[in-house]
Amino acid sequence: MKKLITWLMLGCLLIGFGVPTQAAHQGIKTKYGYIELYDPDTAIYIKPVRNQRIVRVPDQVVVDGYNVRIIGVKRKAFKLKRIRTIYLGKNVFLIPKKTFKRVKGKVIVKNKMTWQAVKRSGNGKFRLMMK
Repeated sequence: MKKLITWLMLGCLLIGFGVPTQAAHQGIKTKYGYIELYDPDTAIYIKPVRNQRIVRVPDQVVVDGYNVRIIGVKRKAFKLKRIRTIYLGKNVFLIPKKTFKRVKGKVIVKNKMTWQAVKRSGNGKFRLMMK
């Protein structure tokens, strides 16, 4: 059985199918964090580049010379323990429930649509502020 599995893996590598690695799942690295393309001109914020106190999710980023709007965040984007302040851009409106569960600081938003999305996201010990 082990020989069959190794031959199948070798065949997949020769044909061109690879085993997905951790780097492939991280997404595209930008100045503000990792993003995952949702459409050709929109993206979702995955996580910050490093463990930091202040996290900024921008309105848009430039990827290969194209402006890409960030319209949402992933559920586990803010699971780091050091986060105290999160700034969300004006284009962010897709926020899953319990995204800010571990955040104990404040979440600062730029528009009303983002405000409603953060309120719907539910449980958390954060303070919501409008900028």
